[in-house]
Amino acid sequence: MMKQHVMIILRVIILTALIVEIGSYVSFAADTNSAAEKLANKIEARYGKTVDLRANFTQTLLIEGFQTPMQSSGRVAIKKPGRLYRQYL
Repeated sequence: MMKQHVMIILRVIILTALIVEIGSYVSFAADTNSAAEKLANKIEARYGKTVDLRANFTQTLLIEGFQTPMQSSGRVAIKKPGRLYRQYL
């Protein structure tokens, strides 16, 4: 159950990152649809070829009412289909 929960969270994070990346590259010119479509196709093709992914991460958590942000970092590894490994340093 916990593994499925982590996988769902990871998928949401990856999808959010992809959406942010698409948004940062798309201009609001007249040809926005074709540029966005091309970028989405490139991302989808790259993801389709991806077998595994490894990354270092740093996250900052800002909690209302706390003066100092909480920071953590670590490593994450994803291997298709359905494997996830996280290590906090």
